[in-house]
Amino acid sequence: MRLGVVIPAFNREAFVGTAVRSVLREAQNVDLDVVVVDDGSTDGTAARVLEAAGGSPLVRLVRQANGGVNAARTAGIQALSPDTDYLTFLDSDDLWPAGRLAADLKTLQDDPGIELTYGYLTMVDGVDDAAMRPAAGCNAMTVRTIHLGAGIYRRSRFAAVGGFDFALPMAEDTDFLFRLFEQRPRYALSEQVAMIYRKHACNMTNDVATMNRCFMRALHKAALRRRQNPGLRVPEDVFDLQQMRARGGR
Repeated sequence: MRLGVVIPAFNREAFVGTAVRSVLREAQNVDLDVVVVDDGSTDGTAARVLEAAGGSPLVRLVRQANGGVNAARTAGIQALSPDTDYLTFLDSDDLWPAGRLAADLKTLQDDPGIELTYGYLTMVDGVDDAAMRPAAGCNAMTVRTIHLGAGIYRRSRFAAVGGFDFALPMAEDTDFLFRLFEQRPRYALSEQVAMIYRKHACNMTNDVATMNRCFMRALHKAALRRRQNPGLRVPEDVFDLQQMRARGGR
């Protein structure tokens, strides 16, 4: 079972090294194919990727002109080895907790009918980059929220959803995941923390106006699909929408 990992990166010199290293520490237990897409960075992102990879053949760096996160993720998927059975994503300013893959991949191995697993995110305002874990004393919240990085997806099921909406610079994961779960795949909800989401001054989601506009557009698209097909729905157990509303969005 080979897992493809796509890391889109744009001007993330300060963070991307930790992201790559947190993936590589899983390599002793997982057959990995890691593609980092440098989406036209103007800083030292590419150098940090190569430094963190340390010459590992598991990591490949793809460089392209800036096209946005949808273009970067799409390029990463296309660059994955064709023999990858599953794929997942990690944003270049986030990281994986140690052992992130073990339980989910066992679930997929034990029941080949399961097409994806979906876990929790822990959102933090401080990271110990050397130790690759939340910083001591940081503010943290764990929630089953909407994020591509929370899932591990069978590659054929992922492809069947039809790709990302390039008209959405944000909330593209909301749109994609709604379309995915509307197809009623067989899934397993993991009790593991799948990703540590690093909150910082340069998060894309700090642009609240754009984030809200794109999120509402994604919801509107879902409403139109349900109008055409009333049987479509996202299972209520997948996302903790009540807790998300309580904290005011992602």
